[in-house]
Amino acid sequence: MVMSADESQQHKHEETNQDDLMSYFDRSATAVRRKFLQFEKEYARPALSTTLQSFRDHPIFSTFIAVFLSLSLLPALAFIGFSLFIFASFSFIALACAILASSIVIMLTGTILISVLLIVLGASIFLTASGTVTYLLLRLAWLVYQNGAHVGLFTWAHEGRALIFRSKLELDVSDHREEELQREFKLGSVATGDVNKQSGARSVSGDQPVQDVKQESG
Repeated sequence: MVMSADESQQHKHEETNQDDLMSYFDRSATAVRRKFLQFEKEYARPALSTTLQSFRDHPIFSTFIAVFLSLSLLPALAFIGFSLFIFASFSFIALACAILASSIVIMLTGTILISVLLIVLGASIFLTASGTVTYLLLRLAWLVYQNGAHVGLFTWAHEGRALIFRSKLELDVSDHREEELQREFKLGSVATGDVNKQSGARSVSGDQPVQDVKQESG
């Protein structure tokens, strides 16, 4: 069976990867074997030799130590496990209590904050309303002083509506319109006065011939 060039390159690449894996495994196994031999040489063999020598020199005492260690292994492990369990339990309880206490404190401070904000809101509304009313009263007094009671009250009413319900631009437009209304009102009052004067003059001129006729007939 003839292999193509691509298949041969792929096969070589797979063989190279396998060789790399094998070499890596061999290096790892060699390192582990070296560490184990080092541990055996430096710790295990000296400990075993010391134990055997102790049994040769002091058999009763060594037997007592061995029995004691064998019997105390289970209680020691139980104590370690129980200690870890108690530590974890108290840590969890302390964390839960801390979270609960912090939540209560945060809720209390949040309630205080909401109360303070409500008080500030009421004070802001009161101060704003007081300032607005004071301004409107002073403005009314000034307009009445300048333009008279009727015109001043009319202008003040328009300014009050513009101040409360409209924007600043609309307020300027309303001021311009109010000036035009005041001008028209003054012109209308002047024209009415002229008409009254003319009608009075006509009535006087109409009465004079009648009086002259009466005097002649008399």
